[in-house]
Amino acid sequence: MTEPELRETQLSSREIFDGRILHVFEDTVRLPNGAAASREYLRHIGAVCVIPVLEDGSVLVERQYRYPVAQVLTEIPAGKLDAKDEDHLLAAQRELREETGLAARPEEFTLLLREDCRTDAHFDIYALTWEGAPEDIRFQAGETDAARWVPLADWEAVAGTEGTLCPAREEAYKQELYRRIALYLQGQREFSQKEARYARAVGPV
Repeated sequence: MTEPELRETQLSSREIFDGRILHVFEDTVRLPNGAAASREYLRHIGAVCVIPVLEDGSVLVERQYRYPVAQVLTEIPAGKLDAKDEDHLLAAQRELREETGLAARPEEFTLLLREDCRTDAHFDIYALTWEGAPEDIRFQAGETDAARWVPLADWEAVAGTEGTLCPAREEAYKQELYRRIALYLQGQREFSQKEARYARAVGPV
């Protein structure tokens, strides 16, 4: 929480770039000493990812080329919202189907963790137990070139290291995510998102 003596007050705001994913704003603010200053920042419309698991705890990972970093990365199925008001659960269902060919009903998804990018944008991490055949994967032509089921411990050991993305970016969120995956595999299907925000501030709870 911002201390009152350090708070900056918004005087005006204008959007200076309106992209499909990112939106850049320039605000004029009043500083605590009464002077005015300019602040530029960007907003992301939000994103989702899905951690598909088998009953033995294996996790589905895929390889995709990511243009911003100019390299192929190993990651779990993920993607941005198509619109700011798109339902996150439906977006997760769509991304899973588009990238892997796996079709699942909305009620089969469990929201593990919601990482707050800003108060108006979230990165939602879902889990899904795949009960079909492991070989049911269908690659997304031109984007996903390989996918495989790997032991959970192997994925956790490399997630967030060079060439392998972890959906939870901050260390506290990362450890909390791993804790929740373990609980999910034990049968838990409801997770407090208020607790997750607390974990971001002080570490795993």
